[in-house]
Amino acid sequence: MLRMTPIASAVLLLLLGIDAHAAEETFDTNFMMGGMKGERVSDFRLDDNQPLPGQYDIDIYVNKQWRGKYDITVKDNPDDTCLSRDALTRLGINIQALDKQNECPTLKQAVQGGSYAWNIGTFRLDLSVPQAFVDELEQGYVPPENWDRGINAFYTSYYASQYYSDYKDSGNSKSTYARFTSGLNLLGWQLHSDASYNKTDDSSGEWKSNTLYLERGIPQILGTLRAGDMYTSSDIFDAVRFRGVRLYRDMQMLPNSKQNFTPLVQGIAQSNALVTIEQNGFVVYQKEVPPGPFSIADLQLAGGGADLDVSIKEADGSVTTYLVPYAAVPNMLQPGVSKYDFAAGRSHIEGASNQTDFAQMSYQYGLNNLLTLYGGTMLADNYNAFTLGTGWNTRIGAISVDMTQSHSKQDNGDVFDGQSYQIAYNKYLTQTATRFGLAAYRYSSRDYRTFNDHVWANNKDSYDRDENDVYDIADYYQNDFGRKNSFSANVSQSLPQGWGSVSLSTLWRDYWGRSGNSKDYQLSYSNSWQRISYTFSASQTYDEDHHEDKRFNVFISIPFDWGDDISAPRRHLYVSNSTTFDDDGFASNNTGLSGTAGSRDQFNYRVNLSHQRQDSETTAGGNLPWKAPVACSSTHLPLPT
Repeated sequence: MLRMTPIASAVLLLLLGIDAHAAEETFDTNFMMGGMKGERVSDFRLDDNQPLPGQYDIDIYVNKQWRGKYDITVKDNPDDTCLSRDALTRLGINIQALDKQNECPTLKQAVQGGSYAWNIGTFRLDLSVPQAFVDELEQGYVPPENWDRGINAFYTSYYASQYYSDYKDSGNSKSTYARFTSGLNLLGWQLHSDASYNKTDDSSGEWKSNTLYLERGIPQILGTLRAGDMYTSSDIFDAVRFRGVRLYRDMQMLPNSKQNFTPLVQGIAQSNALVTIEQNGFVVYQKEVPPGPFSIADLQLAGGGADLDVSIKEADGSVTTYLVPYAAVPNMLQPGVSKYDFAAGRSHIEGASNQTDFAQMSYQYGLNNLLTLYGGTMLADNYNAFTLGTGWNTRIGAISVDMTQSHSKQDNGDVFDGQSYQIAYNKYLTQTATRFGLAAYRYSSRDYRTFNDHVWANNKDSYDRDENDVYDIADYYQNDFGRKNSFSANVSQSLPQGWGSVSLSTLWRDYWGRSGNSKDYQLSYSNSWQRISYTFSASQTYDEDHHEDKRFNVFISIPFDWGDDISAPRRHLYVSNSTTFDDDGFASNNTGLSGTAGSRDQFNYRVNLSHQRQDSETTAGGNLPWKAPVACSSTHLPLPT
């Protein structure tokens, strides 16, 4: 639609306030470009803030943000002008609180306690709506109706390497490895493949396909459909490799702020106010809001970060502040966000000849800032499991609790019914800069079985072991089957400026039917001086057979730069050294040198020299990857010394 020209605007301004008294005289509104469309009126007064009845092509702004151009029919009484429910939805105005029987709410009803203003001189309608009733369009987010499925194309990315070792006293060895991640986009469908090739001197070369599936996005349900060889989700149950179909909520289809848990910040502004949100003393969000309730749901924050400090600065200068707790554990979602996952098919576990049909379903829902609910079920031949859990965002941290009930009937007739309970915790203490990473404890009863346990147990006497596969079913029963208690935690502490940081992690497990347990502890200190960085770390490991292993490591890295990017490209060179000690003293040392070369930094190089106390073995090696126009190549050559 044509916009009004400056000349036409000047003519209309001359008409402002002038009455037309001759009834037989009419004005053809077709001459009002951008405005009414063909109506003939007489005895009228032009008013910039009171449009004449008729149909207009209007720019609509919601809270000063342009939301599009709309055809609007102005009634004889402009206050009776209405907008359809569909138009309000497209404008981003939440209509849940409006009368569902009213298909065309008036402007007063549409602004829900706000205000509206015409500027007919520029064909503009401003709607001031309380922020809580406005669906904000996150910056960078593209609505589904504007998505593009892409062009028809084939693509592949690949990595290939050949490792050659020449030993001083015992000959040489060679191995070849290649991995291809490929796909085909055709008519809105995508075919994805992940395959690898492996060959050593001791085995024949073999191709293996890890995943191969057909995929299509379904924007209407913000989901993705897959069919083929793939893995189930590991959000609720352990991941299972299977052949079948999977339909799930694709979180990448949501705005960035809704893909992970962030709290909903709500409040009430008494005037046109400035809302500021700070985290760890940094401003992470700032927005002007109109009078009335507001709701901010498009925060993008570091996962599991500190609590949020919110301030509302009113037009008169007064400030209101409050705190919103923020911490997250797995399975927590933003308020109002849901996540579903459905998979059905037949297990496709490598080496197992007796596979099992199954169906798996899970659902998660962010109820509010405090609570997320989640649950799932796994149904299969002679096996079922059910999980219920909750995630809590509290002032003392994020906590999740869940329980799983399982039933497994083995092919030999043995029946196992058991339970597994888990609690996890996460928190960042702003006052002390202490981060409690995910601390999790799980207890499983003696007869608890996962679906993988169920399948493996039915294959323990008929496992088809691949000659290239270093993993044996016996390892599964030794390391994964029959867990009783497991606990893992990591804590990191930032020290005062210039003093670095300290971190501690631990993992502890024990098993039913075995007297031993496994324990791993790691403590590290990291800091830098000038441009030199260094780390001291200590670890202690106990295995199920009561074997103890203690290690202490010192790592240092020194960077060197030259070139000014004007007369010569800027180059970076890193020299590093890592020394390890164990119970018997010195264990090993590795010195490395790495950097880039070439006019386009297409070469990366690394040379290293290492010495092991055991066998007094010293080795030297080099690695030279380079980026070609169609490939990235790498050469690695260990050298005898």
